Amino acid sequence: MKIGAFLKSNSFKCIIVLLAIALVCGSVLAIGNDLFYVSDAEMFARSMSKIYDGDASALVKKELTGNEKYTSYGCEGIILDARTDAAGTTWLVQSKGSKCGYGDGSLILWVSMSVEGGQLKKINKVILDSYDSSQSLIGSISEEFLLTYTLDKYSALVTGGGHFTNIKMTKTENTSQSEAVASGATFTSKAVNAAVNGAMDYVRTNAGGGV
Repeated sequence: MKIGAFLKSNSFKCIIVLLAIALVCGSVLAIGNDLFYVSDAEMFARSMSKIYDGDASALVKKELTGNEKYTSYGCEGIILDARTDAAGTTWLVQSKGSKCGYGDGSLILWVSMSVEGGQLKKINKVILDSYDSSQSLIGSISEEFLLTYTLDKYSALVTGGGHFTNIKMTKTENTSQSEAVASGATFTSKAVNAAVNGAMDYVRTNAGGGV
């Protein structure tokens, strides 16, 4: 087929249409990425606005080695970030709950805690930062459920070195060492417990050294 005939053929027209579609789709994707891209700094600012009332820019960032992992009840709490206020009385810890079953789904929380005299005293607030989108049940974790960890009835557990678990306990068990907290989805609340437990253990291990 001669070049002139090919340029007038349906095959050539189809190629041109496909190239045009590819170009338009690529442009739309590029624009979409620019519009919806959220930087790490913006993600951090959004999280701080939900969990910290003070000036987040004044927080002291703690150096992590990458080995800050804490295991409780077969699940792992991995510390991703940690900050304190200038006085060292408020600790904000980003913790990942993982290795809890259900396809090894994971989630990331920010946990705000109060420290007095180098000792963990209280969980102030817990927020869901992000989660594995393939684990649909994790997305159902509510603010009301996360508020459970701040209740006064768990103060003995928080100050006494205890951990949250999904395991139901007998009336004779020591609730200062273990307290059952579970949502409707067992594996989901296991991951939340692991993240909260990891955050508490990190503060218990490091708060004594000051800011």
